[in-house]
Amino acid sequence: MPLDNDTYDVKMPSLEGKAWAGANEDWVVYIGYNCEWELVNVYTHHRVPLPKILDCPEVEHTGILRTFNYDHGDCRLQKIAICRVPDRSWGYRNACVVAIFYKHVVVLTSTPPWILLKNQFLYTDVYCDAIQYKGLVFAATTRGTVFGWDPHSFGPVNIPPPILENFYNQGGDDDGDDHEHEDEEGPYT
Repeated sequence: MPLDNDTYDVKMPSLEGKAWAGANEDWVVYIGYNCEWELVNVYTHHRVPLPKILDCPEVEHTGILRTFNYDHGDCRLQKIAICRVPDRSWGYRNACVVAIFYKHVVVLTSTPPWILLKNQFLYTDVYCDAIQYKGLVFAATTRGTVFGWDPHSFGPVNIPPPILENFYNQGGDDDGDDHEHEDEEGPYT
């Protein structure tokens, strides 16, 4: 379908009073004011309720849709990443979602409850996205820092940036040479 076609608003009366918080493939996560979160398939309308985030120890609801209280401070829900969509052959019980808060990451796998992934290294960065890969959860910050957790063991690991081998300087130097050529000594690296 071309992207320049007209768009249409679609209303699902059963989702009245809920807000969209994330999507993957044909599944969308909706959140309600009563802390009830659910996965909804936009084509089949199949619904998979998620455990309440309040089941996660130390998390309290403030009465505001995306704002929760953690450790005596507000934490705002940024998005919910659906890392693995539910499958009918598993009875829709194999979903994996990661709730990304301003300063916290909470994961829900096919074996509830929610697991709060704590990070003693995060001071000024804000989480913006997350994925699950081979049982590990990776969360990126707005500064490009990536942290990784095994949800069933202690603490995050700061993922270092990749080592760039054969990196060529294309910038130039004080002599006006831009290093884009080889001279008698060989290529610049």
